[in-house]
Amino acid sequence: ILIIDDSIEEKPYTDENDIVSWHYDHSKDRLLKGINFLTALYTSQAVSLPVGFHLIAKTETYLDPKTQKEKRRSPVSKNESCRELIKQAVANLVPFQFVVFDVWFASGETMIFIKQEQQHDFICPLKTNRKVALSVADKHQGRYTRVDTLGLEANTPRIIYLDGVDFPLLLVKQVLTNEDGSLGILYLVSSDTTVSV
Repeated sequence: ILIIDDSIEEKPYTDENDIVSWHYDHSKDRLLKGINFLTALYTSQAVSLPVGFHLIAKTETYLDPKTQKEKRRSPVSKNESCRELIKQAVANLVPFQFVVFDVWFASGETMIFIKQEQQHDFICPLKTNRKVALSVADKHQGRYTRVDTLGLEANTPRIIYLDGVDFPLLLVKQVLTNEDGSLGILYLVSSDTTVSV
């Protein structure tokens, strides 16, 4: 398995620059000042080995239209950087079958890149508002439904089709118990429709 991860190393007391900048942290639901980086981790059985690393450099400045304040941005999207890490792992002959990544890398472009260009499979979560078709006919007729309104049974796989992705995906709803006792729901998809749940 090749795991792509997005992390922030907080640097609250360091002056802002291209590398130490403000980044949105999804786990804390707020902006943090620090170093944002992507990693590619190869894992097999009991071995985990880092095989790729990319620093997010916000080298461009722009004026935020809402606040009229100057902000920084990277000229390269995180999805582009994610694809580069995967491409490099393939070029380096890292022997993985699946790429596992989080919801913010789950673009149709990245899915097609992994499956068709790099000849590998992936597993990733979908956002709850992602629209899916339940058959090829529905896809061709543009009949899409939000994934969170499907009424799926937990751990029961279903073949679905995403807009902009020209191959079927296996969808599974997972219900998890969080540390605080609340329930969390994940909608996981895989490009390998034969994988067991």
